[in-house]
Amino acid sequence: MAVVDLDDGEFRTLLEERVQRTATAPQQELDLIFLGAESTRDLGRIEPLAQYLRPNGHIWVVAPKGRQDLREIDVLQAGRAAGLKDTKVASFSGTHTAHRFTIPLERR
Repeated sequence: MAVVDLDDGEFRTLLEERVQRTATAPQQELDLIFLGAESTRDLGRIEPLAQYLRPNGHIWVVAPKGRQDLREIDVLQAGRAAGLKDTKVASFSGTHTAHRFTIPLERR
């Protein structure tokens, strides 16, 4: 698992012993990647990170709720443009939403 640019203290505390923390590319294939996205520019990291997913792995993109400069559709379009399938959306916290993306079945 990797957490990339996600600074939610409570979440990070829960995962501390199970995470490969990195500000750069992960060093191995991963089951889970959590990407913090605070701007549309951050969404460009989805595609490069996808190469580190195991075939049945997931990227969770955690983004702020209710912002006009980073809308839900922006997150969905970025994941799809990276060749991933959006499979779930969840409330991450009171201020953030998480979108899960996975490699489509036909590419595994």
